[in-house]
Amino acid sequence: MKMLLLRPHAGHIGKVMPLGLLAVASVLKHAGHEARILDLRISRQPNEDLRNALEDFDPDYVGIGLMTIEAEHA
Repeated sequence: MKMLLLRPHAGHIGKVMPLGLLAVASVLKHAGHEARILDLRISRQPNEDLRNALEDFDPDYVGIGLMTIEAEHA
C-alpha cells in the first residue's frame, strides 16, 4: 500500500516538524508499506506540489494531518 501523508498549507502559521505524520509514516514503513510525507506549509507552490505528488507517487490513500490551530486555514 502506498500512503501519502499530507500537511496542508496553513497561511503564516509557524513551521514546525510534522511529528505526528513522521510517527504514522514510521509505523506504516515498519508494517511494509510505502509512505511519503508532503509538508505544504513549507511549499512556495502548494497546489502544484500536491498535484505533482499525486501524479508521481500515485498513492492508494492520502492522510491529512494538522494542528487544531491550523484547521481554519487548511
